Amino acid sequence: MYTIVEIKGKQYKASEGDTFQVDYLGEGVKAYDEAKVLLLSNDDSVKVGSPYLSEVKVSLSVLRDERGEKILAIRRKKKTHQMKKHGHRQDYSKVRVDKISLK
Repeated sequence: MYTIVEIKGKQYKASEGDTFQVDYLGEGVKAYDEAKVLLLSNDDSVKVGSPYLSEVKVSLSVLRDERGEKILAIRRKKKTHQMKKHGHRQDYSKVRVDKISLK
């Protein structure tokens, strides 16, 4: 069984026991139950929400918060040869799917 869930505007495929990386959920968050379920697939049937399935609940636990790779951007002005280098590291939360339950 797997589901397609929406977390902070992005969609992820989730099965029980899976771990994946989502956008930063906030400091001190240990569990996340606000994931909106778009699709539920059992072995033989598929349920699609319009837009969400209210009878399905996905429980996620936050394992840790981490940062991505550094991305460098260079802003350059022509003729004067001025350059400015910027760096950015995105924050992420690593989550695990604990349980997919039907109401």
